[in-house]
Amino acid sequence: MVQRSQVKFGGHKASPIELSNEEREYLELQTRARTIQAQTVTRARILLLRAEAVSIDAIADKVGLNRCSVMLCLKKFKEGGG
Repeated sequence: MVQRSQVKFGGHKASPIELSNEEREYLELQTRARTIQAQTVTRARILLLRAEAVSIDAIADKVGLNRCSVMLCLKKFKEGGG
């Protein structure tokens, strides 16, 4: 099982997440798919960016969401809800 770094909230800086090669390949495929829901593509982009240690604020700017939405996505991933 992939170890996922703990995501901290409440003003604390969230740690980057760790993705297996398989997870990374799957997420990259999702971001290139033309027939997939935009929300799924956005979630994949968030996870890929966070795995590269991009800040929460920078991710929010890149994907066009607010900080809370990005943190919720990361929390769901951490909890295994992908």
